[in-house]
Amino acid sequence: TNRNVATDDLDLQTISDVLWAAYGFNRDDKRVIPTANNKQELMVFAVLKDAVYLCDAKQNKLVLKAKGDHRVASAGQDFANNAPLNIVYVVDYAKGTDTIQSGIACGAAVQNVYLACASKELACVIRTTIDKGEMRKILKLTDKQEVFAGQTVGKIAK
Repeated sequence: TNRNVATDDLDLQTISDVLWAAYGFNRDDKRVIPTANNKQELMVFAVLKDAVYLCDAKQNKLVLKAKGDHRVASAGQDFANNAPLNIVYVVDYAKGTDTIQSGIACGAAVQNVYLACASKELACVIRTTIDKGEMRKILKLTDKQEVFAGQTVGKIAK
């Protein structure tokens, strides 16, 4: 963990690589992380300074969910308020999962991001300090979807 996060933007390839490490596909209908009975219950959102996007790994694209800077709601800690990337992990309980299974899946995604960040010499921090109520509104979640955790990524401040 490194909370010394610079506010400098990350290039799109770095963002793409980090998000793929979190929850991408590496073979037909199989994620880079395990999910119980292949339920694939996580949703991964990228909170950038201009908008919030749902990561659609199947289509390899970001889907706009909300315009504007919502990093403070996705942060909960001062160092993350202006970070170039806050990842928000959401669990979709409609897929028949439970908290333990989802916690394992989320933990695997978080660890993959830590490894990707280590390989790119980026700062990375997992957080549960998200304003979950505000993020629920921003992401327009259903009653079966829950904000589970967040992760801040950025260049290491000098």
